[in-house]
Amino acid sequence: MAHAALVEIFGPVGGENLPAALRALDETYVPPGVSVDVLVIDNGSADATADVCAKFAQVAKVGFCYIYESKRGKSNALNSGLSQSDSDVVAFTDDDCLVDKNWIVGIAREFANDTDLSILGGCSRLFDAKDKPLSISKNFTRTTVRRDDTRRERSDIELIVGKGDLDAIVIGCNMAVRRRAFAQIGRFDVLLGPGTPLVAEDVDLVYRAYRKGLKMLYDPSILIYHDHGRQSDSEEADTLRYYMRGRGAMYLKHVLLGDRSMLAVAVDDLYGTTKTLVKGLITRTQFPFHWLLLTSLLVGAMSYLSAAMSVKRATKGLR
Repeated sequence: MAHAALVEIFGPVGGENLPAALRALDETYVPPGVSVDVLVIDNGSADATADVCAKFAQVAKVGFCYIYESKRGKSNALNSGLSQSDSDVVAFTDDDCLVDKNWIVGIAREFANDTDLSILGGCSRLFDAKDKPLSISKNFTRTTVRRDDTRRERSDIELIVGKGDLDAIVIGCNMAVRRRAFAQIGRFDVLLGPGTPLVAEDVDLVYRAYRKGLKMLYDPSILIYHDHGRQSDSEEADTLRYYMRGRGAMYLKHVLLGDRSMLAVAVDDLYGTTKTLVKGLITRTQFPFHWLLLTSLLVGAMSYLSAAMSVKRATKGLR
């Protein structure tokens, strides 16, 4: 089985963070019978990303390809990378992440042992203990998710989307997808992801796989170390606001598609948050996280609606 590590580079941070990320990928153990190609998709950076990649290509032990994608947005970059790779399994990480030495070993093992597996998620830990606990995994239990029991559907969806203050069970900086799954679920939604106001392109992809009944696994032994560098309270609040707006967008997207299960989860999320805030008003207790959650969910939903309507009008105008 051939595997490709698809590394997405977004914005002007590539030159600073990229060398360490590439070194970590080049130093991973590659099991016998597995081939690895690292694809770096430069999404319109204006820094040293191209130079870093050129130098890495001269010394890399793994296969390497540099791709420049001028159309802004992480989803555009990822879709471009998918179009230019042909591996059986595509693994995703980011330029501010350092993969564990056994990262490829774990990914290859899980897909080889289970031919029915479509999406694999791993554990994200902080690289720097001084950073805020953002985009890291709090679940350390091996977990399988598949839409095969309607009695568990609500809890499954909450695991996938990260309802309330939960973290999504599969996150894009440590995710691998069997290529044939894309034929069933489509590629990344270009209205979502960095480069847009709404970051949820990874969770949206995973949820679409769930709706199709595809098998997903979270394995905490598949590790990456996230060196995101956000250490201030304001940076933490901005990041949470960004993530929650993405969740609100994804809620609305699937509700508009007639997804009653997603509607139930969204309503429960909004109701629980509003109930806590009302209680706070009565007891004169402050709940800043819940205010942030409520406003961000609503702003995200309205932003997605506006973006979707703009695309619809533009498409109609081309006819």
